[in-house]
Amino acid sequence: EMINVNNINQTILLQQDENWIKYPNYIAQFIPFFVISILLEICVSVYHQRNIYRFNDAMTSMSLGLLQEIFNIFIKPLSYVPYIYVWNNYAIVKMQADNWLCWLISFLWIDFGYYWFHRFGHEVNIGWASHVPHHSSEDFNLSA
Repeated sequence: EMINVNNINQTILLQQDENWIKYPNYIAQFIPFFVISILLEICVSVYHQRNIYRFNDAMTSMSLGLLQEIFNIFIKPLSYVPYIYVWNNYAIVKMQADNWLCWLISFLWIDFGYYWFHRFGHEVNIGWASHVPHHSSEDFNLSA
């Protein structure tokens, strides 16, 4: 069993037994909704006469997000090889991807891992050095 990243902006294919299971890349699909939400937030703030967006600040935040996604295109695949090796050789349980319990456990496990990864970014100097641009915005809005 192995993971094959096929057109990273569209889908992620997972091989299970002899079948390929196609999973959408939800982050790439969410981008239009994210842009629409920012535009809606700008319209609402103008309507209520609250200036919560500054062009330079919003562009800086969105540029940092774009750079992060570009960086991830090259870095994420580097984590696949050790993950696949550990999964193939040391997995205690292999759950079927069409099982709801598999998705629940995966969601909780990924959320737990992300929490500690994000906390590392706040509490360890080298983590903070790469995480601080995320906190550089002076405005709290969807572009940050």
